[in-house]
Amino acid sequence: MGRTCRTWHRDNGSSELYDEALNVGPLNLGTDPMIEFNNDKHGEKLAQRMGSVFSPKAEKVISRSERGVLYGGCIYDGHTGPAVGIHVVGMRPNWVNRHLIYFCFAYPFYQLKVDMLLGKVASTNKAALKLDLHLGFRVLYAIEGAVPGGDLLILRMDKNDCRWLDRPPTDIEIVPGGIAVRKAA
Repeated sequence: MGRTCRTWHRDNGSSELYDEALNVGPLNLGTDPMIEFNNDKHGEKLAQRMGSVFSPKAEKVISRSERGVLYGGCIYDGHTGPAVGIHVVGMRPNWVNRHLIYFCFAYPFYQLKVDMLLGKVASTNKAALKLDLHLGFRVLYAIEGAVPGGDLLILRMDKNDCRWLDRPPTDIEIVPGGIAVRKAA
């Protein structure tokens, strides 16, 4: 289930890239929930929920599951160097947590080293738009009539505006080789 990729490393409290290839599969934060990187089955389910098709060769996925049930995640596509597209998808109520939020932003900004994230959402999808704005995205453009009954909104978040990068989860320690649960004091 794992893929060869790089992971993050915290050294003296600062986040930086640990630039060594390793096999990363499910990252178990205790016994549950799990944050997973590049689980193709999760990518397929999340894309289906969006009305799209997941392409493992062109897209990356970070997802959250509990007891084998997919809660939600982010799919990345269209990496241009300074930017990457992001699709944020929930599968059930209360699907997002701080672990997922942190890794969904740390991956593109720290590992891909992009300056901005780009998203798109239908103006008629009020719940998704509310979440995107709460996360810190801002509306750049509205393409009138591009979706049934509404407009297609193009959203952007710059790395400098991402408040989630300053909030790494406090109950995990990111170390070379993966993620380990920080022992309770």
